[in-house]
Amino acid sequence: MVGPLIVPLLASFRARHPGIRPRFTESGGLALEAAVSRGEVDLAISVLPVSDDSLAVAPMADYPLWAVLPAGSPPVPSPLPLAALHEQPFVLYEDDFVLTGRILAACRQCGFVPAVAGQSRHWDFIGELVAAGTGVALLPSPVASRLDPARVRCVELDEPDLRWRLGWVWREALHILNKDIGTTGDIDDSIVYSAGMRWAFMGSFLTYR
Repeated sequence: MVGPLIVPLLASFRARHPGIRPRFTESGGLALEAAVSRGEVDLAISVLPVSDDSLAVAPMADYPLWAVLPAGSPPVPSPLPLAALHEQPFVLYEDDFVLTGRILAACRQCGFVPAVAGQSRHWDFIGELVAAGTGVALLPSPVASRLDPARVRCVELDEPDLRWRLGWVWREALHILNKDIGTTGDIDDSIVYSAGMRWAFMGSFLTYR
């Protein structure tokens, strides 16, 4: 889902460091946060705020959500209150996507629990399900805008607190000191003399000196 946002960054990194090949993992935000906490992933993108307070974050993007409805559905107001969708079945991302939990929580705050018509990891498949009349979806505006306007209708959602706020997520170097894995000098050397995307976060790793 974040592919269009980070492809320019990856292309720039590749141009500057052609000898380095980053390894990528695609998953939902909750799974990626857990992987960062375990040290399996150096850097991730997730929806803010993150579930683990020990992780370091840096905001990168903030977008509204749009309601995605079948093209032939009855007219609705714009912006659309979330409560107006209480009788509609929802098509959601899988449960390990942070956005799914946020949407369900917002629905409960509005006094209803939506029927779930289907779930997927892929925004384009969610769009196809909506176009076929399976249900409605709530998608970030840059994602919803990629859908075919002849087959679905996108309406801005009137929920100021329900947004797609993305951030870079990484594990602070403080845990290395707490577990006696290394010293501040070891951390400095690993950042200064090693290669990779962690160079971009050198300042954060020096925070606790």
